[in-house]
Amino acid sequence: MSIDPSTYGWGTPSDAAQAEAQFDAEWDAAVGRYAGIVGIEGFQGLTLEHPTTGAKLLPHQGMAGTFSEWRRIQASYDRERLIFGYLYDMSRRILNRHQTANYLTRTRQPDRAITLLQDARPEERNAPLNAASMAYAYLSMMRPADAVSWAEKGVACDAPSRRAECLLADGLHMTGRMDEAHTIYSRLMATRSKAADPQTDVVRAMFADLFSQATGALPSPVFAIMVGEGTADPDQASAFWRMGELEFHDSPYFRMHYAYAITKSDPVWALAKLAALAQERPQIKEATLNALSLLKQLDPAGSGGMADLRRELEKRAAANRWTTDGMTRIEIGAEPRS
Repeated sequence: MSIDPSTYGWGTPSDAAQAEAQFDAEWDAAVGRYAGIVGIEGFQGLTLEHPTTGAKLLPHQGMAGTFSEWRRIQASYDRERLIFGYLYDMSRRILNRHQTANYLTRTRQPDRAITLLQDARPEERNAPLNAASMAYAYLSMMRPADAVSWAEKGVACDAPSRRAECLLADGLHMTGRMDEAHTIYSRLMATRSKAADPQTDVVRAMFADLFSQATGALPSPVFAIMVGEGTADPDQASAFWRMGELEFHDSPYFRMHYAYAITKSDPVWALAKLAALAQERPQIKEATLNALSLLKQLDPAGSGGMADLRRELEKRAAANRWTTDGMTRIEIGAEPRS
């Protein structure tokens, strides 16, 4: 059993003009997302100029080396990580502690973000912006109870940020406090700018207005999962999950539920997503156990070319004495169950 990423639309166009246009579009989207997640003003209007003439340059023209590296990367969220690294190098000297922590969490380094924030003085560590960044990192570590504790400090001010409220709601939802979470979701939903124009791409418009980290009223991966799972149209559901994968790739919770959503229709691709998460975040029990379960269902005899992965997952599960008690379990052709 093997997985060809190009089958699933990963990678970049071989045509040079198409690749340049896609890079420029992904650059613009990443700039807006970087500004929203890191919390830095002014990046949305960022332009590139020729160092000698001052002429404005398109992103692929101004960053030839980065563009060349970008073309070799398969996954959209790894391409974003490359661009985020470039933006971080440009702005790192003006970032404060919580902004740097947000960058680290977004680029899938939440353990480093927590260490950075813990090194602050107590009064700085407990300030609302730093506390919200701590909550963000703990959610990315799949430690929602810790996230709730910090998010409550993040909203303990006269004008809490929308982002801090989202983090609190997500932590509450993941710890079973649904009513409290949905009260916050409903309040934030009411602030959305407008209903989607029926003449536009409905899914894309909804993401821009509701879920976008840069412009959305409710940039919550947990609420996005509920919308994705409730989308009946297969094409719209597929588009929704793919957009969500890029918007919320820093959320293991979202990534797992995306895999669960496609288990019935494409279990091989679901396995690829779970295995990637289990290898990237070995401390997340649910990703490891469900990847192992799906692998055994797809290849009961263990002869399909993933023997090393199977041994790695089995060894980890045994070493940690992990069981499936209290977690979502998946089976091919069946709805996920607890």
